[in-house]
Order: sequence, then C-alpha cells, then structure tokens
Amino acid sequence: MRKPVFVFAAGTAVLSLAGAVLRYFEYRSARDPETGLFAFIPLSWALIALSVLAAVFFLIFARSINQDPSADYDAAFRPASPVPVILSALMLAAVIWSVVTSFTEFRRGNGMAPCILAALAFLAAAAELGLDLSLLRGKKGDDRFFSLVLQIVFVCVFIIIYYKTYSAVPSLSAVMYDFLGLCAAAWAMYCLAGFSVGRGKAGQSLAFSGAAVYFCCISLIGVNSSVFMIYFIYMVLRLFKDSVLLSRNICSFKSAAEKDGETA
Repeated sequence: MRKPVFVFAAGTAVLSLAGAVLRYFEYRSARDPETGLFAFIPLSWALIALSVLAAVFFLIFARSINQDPSADYDAAFRPASPVPVILSALMLAAVIWSVVTSFTEFRRGNGMAPCILAALAFLAAAAELGLDLSLLRGKKGDDRFFSLVLQIVFVCVFIIIYYKTYSAVPSLSAVMYDFLGLCAAAWAMYCLAGFSVGRGKAGQSLAFSGAAVYFCCISLIGVNSSVFMIYFIYMVLRLFKDSVLLSRNICSFKSAAEKDGETA
C-alpha cells in the first residue's frame, strides 16, 4: 500500500475512533437523561477541537492529491482484489435486515416513510454491489451514473427523515455531529458520482468522504434506532472503501506518469 493511501486510511481510522470514544464519554457525562440537554464540559471542547483537527487533516490531504483529469469512474475505483465486493455484499445483507425491520414495523402501525427509506437503502446497496462486481470483472458500463445517483437520493431522503425524527430534540449538541456527517456524506457521494460523467474531483471527494466517515462514526454513539445505525454504518463503510480505492488508484496514475516521463 502506497504511503498516501496508508496516511488517509490510518488517519481517518484513528481520528474516527478517537472521536467516537470522546463522544461516548461525553454522552455519559454531559447529557442529562431526563431533559436531553447537554452541558459543555472539557470533553465537549476536546471533541470540538478534535473535529477541527480532523477537518484540517482531510483538507491538507485533499490538497496534496494530484488527479489525472482523464480518469473516469472505472479507472478511479477499480479494485485490485475481491475485498470491496465482499464488503459491499455484507453491507447489502445488513440493509436487507433493515428493510425487513422497517416493513415489520409498518405492519404494526408505524408510518410509511421508514419503508420508503429502507427501499432506497436497499437499491443503493444493491447498486453499489453491482458496481463493484462490474469493476472487479473489468466490464465497462453505461449505467454508472444512475447507480450512483440512487445513493445520493438515499442520503438526501435520510437527511429529511432524520430531521423529522429528531427535530424536537431540545439540544443542538445531541444531533449536531449527526447532521454534519449526513451533509458531508451527501456531498461526498455527489463528488464521487461526478467521475461517472467525467467531472470527478478527487480532492473534494476525499475531503468530504473522510469528514463523513469521521462524523458518522461519532454519530453512531447517540443513535437510538438500530435501523438508522445500519444506515450510518453503510455510509461509513461505503465512503471509506471508495476513498481508499480512489487514493490508491490516483497514486497508481501518478507512478505510471512518472515512469513514462523517465522513459521518455
């Protein structure tokens, strides 16, 4: 694994784990279980400082990436092993469980909105698995954009339903990181989809994907719904996987260009 790939993967993992640990102890210490209000304690300020540090890290890393403007989606996200396909298959299996749960709750009298979101999540996860299988086999496809748009639609609908669910929460601190993660994920998926139409931006994709992974990992600590937790995990794994593939392949483009220059 080339150095930039390791730096991104390890940095994202360490920052996300540290943020989740701080959020866990903040929940235990700063949150009033009766009112749901948060008190700003040293842990709260430490988590904010870590979040700023994470944002700076992703920004600096994104600016260090030199993208080949001719790179299309297949070249930018082609896997070197079946691992991404296996990961996508596991994500789809988890999403299927959320679909069953959502429709079971609907039959018990709950609203239709969670079922619509579950259906979109299934389509997004199935499309992601299809993309990874196609890329692993080296098959060119014209449906890349549609498959990627499904994932953007899923995240946007998730933001709406999540806001509706937690709009009555009295404390901004309770859901602040959740919405930061969701918004970053929506923009990251939009940037990633740009590669399918020749307008991919590697820097923005990596910066927002890293931020989404970080904030979504923090959000997992406070999510009360097991179905919502699956959706957050899906976004974390999907964006982390694509970011590692993107940074690895960009490094390959750069190495190939340097070798060609030396040969010439």
